[in-house]
Amino acid sequence: GYVSIGERVPDSTATAAAGGASSRLVNALRSPIPIAGFGLRAGAVTYRSGAQPSVVVALEAGAGASAPTRNGPLEVGVAFVDRDGQVIADRREVLTLSLTGELLERSQAAGLRLLERLAVAPGAHELRVAVHDVTTGEVASLAVDVQVPDLGPARLAMSEPVLGSADDDVVTVREDDALRASMHALMPTLRRQFSSREELGVYVEVYSAEPYDVATEIRTSSKEIAYDTREPTRDGRDPGMLQRIPLDDLEAGTYELVVRAIARSGTSVERRVAFTVVGETR
Repeated sequence: GYVSIGERVPDSTATAAAGGASSRLVNALRSPIPIAGFGLRAGAVTYRSGAQPSVVVALEAGAGASAPTRNGPLEVGVAFVDRDGQVIADRREVLTLSLTGELLERSQAAGLRLLERLAVAPGAHELRVAVHDVTTGEVASLAVDVQVPDLGPARLAMSEPVLGSADDDVVTVREDDALRASMHALMPTLRRQFSSREELGVYVEVYSAEPYDVATEIRTSSKEIAYDTREPTRDGRDPGMLQRIPLDDLEAGTYELVVRAIARSGTSVERRVAFTVVGETR
């Protein structure tokens, strides 16, 4: 039967191995020049957490013949590099994959996803990710400029929206339990193209010392409002908010999602994400 997006990959399917990283992975992370391969994509979202922001990194490796192994060790590295080229936060691990049956079929068709959470100081950084297929020796890497915002308690602040869909077939082999619980089993996706039959999940966290409202709009390429809603006033004790937006009333085309938090004092903050709606075929 169908395996839902919220299904947890069995513990025996993905395990972390201790020990030092290979020279292949280290060299890939050190270099600012990306190494093409595996259809790598990466993104990062910042949340408030303790003294430093908590950044969740999503890494997706593509499908098909160029994809990394589904059965064997897969070495993964994530690093944040400052303007001076110094590594300010990093994580490396080996996942031993053993995908079978429907999980294997889904991973071959849609790819793999890994989530990592790191404490990173606010500022402009370069996010570097690298994947080393230990079986074949192949390595791929990617570098993305990211801005880690200051989500300190003295201001109204909001995370970037995380998008998710119950129709996303990418197999997640490393989860973030806190984000999973907040998104109620919807997995975050880097995909920005959705079919009109999907329901779009939108998760944000708003940090405010006073009550606030949240207004959400979907705008067409001509700036017309195709969808809008306003959530009841929230008191700020629970920063997380998940919305589920059916896309069946939207015509095929390019849209902009706008999420705005408005505090009682009149201050506001907003985040925007562009996405595309296609017909029945995803």
